[in-house]
Amino acid sequence: MIKKTQKQAILEYMQAGHRITPLEALQLFGSMRLGARIRDLRDEGHNIEGQMIEVQGRIAGTCRVKQFWLCEPVLESTVTDVGNPFSAAIITSEHDLRIAKANARVRFRNVPNCVFRIKNQAQRVGDTVQILMMRRDP
Repeated sequence: MIKKTQKQAILEYMQAGHRITPLEALQLFGSMRLGARIRDLRDEGHNIEGQMIEVQGRIAGTCRVKQFWLCEPVLESTVTDVGNPFSAAIITSEHDLRIAKANARVRFRNVPNCVFRIKNQAQRVGDTVQILMMRRDP
């Protein structure tokens, strides 16, 4: 049995659309250093945002903690047949190739209001990836 690392578990949690705080990381995954795991994920190319939020403390009212979430990166490559939920995109740069390998969910510059899931991995620039439209923003 292959054991999942804290980093993998945190990434999968955020890929499912959840936001996470250090206390949640400790409770869910036993990670006492969420900031370090976030840095590891960012170093791998994941686009993770964060902001300070106020939460209810146990003793002294509210306190501030950092909350993190995964943002869908934007690729310069172009989506073909945008109206079809099952579309394709040709990976046109090394930058897009790195992002496509590191992220399952992305946005494309020519369709900024939609989030797509990459269905197959590109191996090199010029490869075509199959994509599935996940969500269209209002």
